[in-house]
Amino acid sequence: MIKTLAAACVLALTVVPVPSRDGQAGPLPDRFRTWLDEEVAFILTAKERDVFLQLRSDKERDIFIKAFWNQRDPTPGTPRNEFREEHARRFQYANRTFGRGSPLPGWKTDRGRIHIILGPPKNIETYDNVNNVYPTEIWFYQEDEASGLPPAFNVIFFRRNGVGDYVLYSPAQDGPRSLISTAMWDSRDDQAYQELRKLEPNLAHQTLSLIPSEHMPLGGSSLASETLMANIFASPRKKVKDAYADALLRYKDVVEVEYTANYIGSSAFVLVSRSGDGPFLVHYSVEPGRLTLASYGGRNSAGFELNGRVTDKQGRTVYQFEKTFPIDLDQAGLNEIRSTSLEFQDVFPCVPGRYGFDLLLKNTVSKEFGSFAVELDLPEAQAGPAMGGLFLGYGAESAPGGTDEIVPFRIAGRQLLGDARKSFVTSDKLVVAFQVFGLPGEWTAGGRIRYVYLKEGNVVLTQTQALAGSVPGFPDTFFAEQSLAGFAPGYYELKVSLLDSAEVERAGRTGVFEISPAKSLQRPRIMAKVMAAGHPEEWDYALGLQWLSLGKLAEAGGLLSRAYERNPESDRFALGYAQSLFLSGQYQKAKDALQPLAGRENIAPDVSAWLGRSCHALGQYREAISFYRDYLNRAGTSVEILNFIGTCHFQLGEKDEALAAWKKSLEIGPGQDKLKALVESLEKK
Repeated sequence: MIKTLAAACVLALTVVPVPSRDGQAGPLPDRFRTWLDEEVAFILTAKERDVFLQLRSDKERDIFIKAFWNQRDPTPGTPRNEFREEHARRFQYANRTFGRGSPLPGWKTDRGRIHIILGPPKNIETYDNVNNVYPTEIWFYQEDEASGLPPAFNVIFFRRNGVGDYVLYSPAQDGPRSLISTAMWDSRDDQAYQELRKLEPNLAHQTLSLIPSEHMPLGGSSLASETLMANIFASPRKKVKDAYADALLRYKDVVEVEYTANYIGSSAFVLVSRSGDGPFLVHYSVEPGRLTLASYGGRNSAGFELNGRVTDKQGRTVYQFEKTFPIDLDQAGLNEIRSTSLEFQDVFPCVPGRYGFDLLLKNTVSKEFGSFAVELDLPEAQAGPAMGGLFLGYGAESAPGGTDEIVPFRIAGRQLLGDARKSFVTSDKLVVAFQVFGLPGEWTAGGRIRYVYLKEGNVVLTQTQALAGSVPGFPDTFFAEQSLAGFAPGYYELKVSLLDSAEVERAGRTGVFEISPAKSLQRPRIMAKVMAAGHPEEWDYALGLQWLSLGKLAEAGGLLSRAYERNPESDRFALGYAQSLFLSGQYQKAKDALQPLAGRENIAPDVSAWLGRSCHALGQYREAISFYRDYLNRAGTSVEILNFIGTCHFQLGEKDEALAAWKKSLEIGPGQDKLKALVESLEKK
């Protein structure tokens, strides 16, 4: 019995459930099918459609629809969504106007589609009473640069062969011959153009290109017109960042309902460092795309919660944490934030391995959330030379000496300054920082670091640095500075390679950055979590939990024991230590570690649960029941704990009490088929 229970007791770490995407969603109800395939068919991105079809309930779909419109709202935080209102007007107008006399609903016609995407034109020229010319309409538009479309262009519709709906005209595919009833099927466009010019000169001139400023020779093919039409159809999808859809699908079972429709984009970057034989440190910085504050009494406040999660290759939680960043600003501080942005920075230790790291960011005032996810590669000591990620920033200041504080992005005695967007101006000096893990000592004499800067795939600059040129006292840490004067604005790629003495590349990393045409950039205001010196038990505890999650009990036990010994009054440290003891089969020691905390008013409920498990494994069933019930009083109903209570009563020969506990468990979790069969068999006896 003890062995069975020990195997059944799993590590009770708090985890963020990430829903599986396996399986098929049910058929869409009519109102959602109409919304998907009709109302937003021309503005929905492929990713948004894919995510919507994976949702499993009407509640999730309603939340998605709200998020869909929120992402397109030009004035977030106000009662009106002008984009949604305008889209509804366009859609209704298309159905009312272009569906008349057509077998198709108005939104499905070519004119309806263009009206929904671009809105009403500035001007319409109609040619429907010209002899030998099929009915034709020319819609003239003017757009601003932000649309990605030309400042002035036409969209032409005509009735093919003079019948049916108006359809889109293509200068390249249709040509002037398609507009003339007397043109032969094999007429050349130059001949048809001359004939059309006699019939209607103004129309003829506009049939060669949809862009008035493009002068096309007769018989030429306007590729710019084809590109224009493709860009028109893509324009509503280019205007939205659809990363929110993936985030909503990933976190819909985690984030509270009031958050799920309010996704904000975030910029982030991560850097892994290590000092000597110490643990790996994961530094991260995240900048929310929007900062919403509540104002009261001259103060402006918000509260951000950061939930981080590290997972292994199978998606199992290895480590999870929660950090809070309260914001309270006076008017001067608010003005400063308005002119720049805000970044949150933090650091945590991590054991070697390859992991996924995702962060959920929540503004508790505005009920908005953002997220990011990256891969972490923390090599084992024997894995050979490996290069850590590149830090690309705008500064590296000497950090104050004589302190053991743990500060995000403080490496080898320098405080790295950067922002998540990696944007620079030509007056900046680009700071490149990285570490090489497992670097053989004999490489120092002849090895080199090579830096290659590229723009649009072309090499702009190549530099090298001797491995002997690492930071003094930190042989695995490298810094380089590069003046950006003379670099043209644009996007760049930096390839950094580790070369041995034979010029063979042994490791490498790539980073990207942008040089802005602006003269200067406002740098973000940084809020960082700093761990004060003298609290090594916090990191022992974090690393111990990670090893425990990975099933490395020996490594976990040493660290969790050390954290517990430094502060045995902490229920967190006592719990971590007791869990490592329990999973190692040391049930009495696990009980002894937690017993001093029993009965205290404000202890974590899991203390009672693990005391119950320890007593249960020791065969002390009556005492186990007492601890289990204390857990239920503190934490609420739990199927697992009710099942354990039933098992203890059964071991004590108390059949009725066991059945009562198991029946209560089945009320909460009716899908327990084996337990249901056991209860039915006992009731028959």
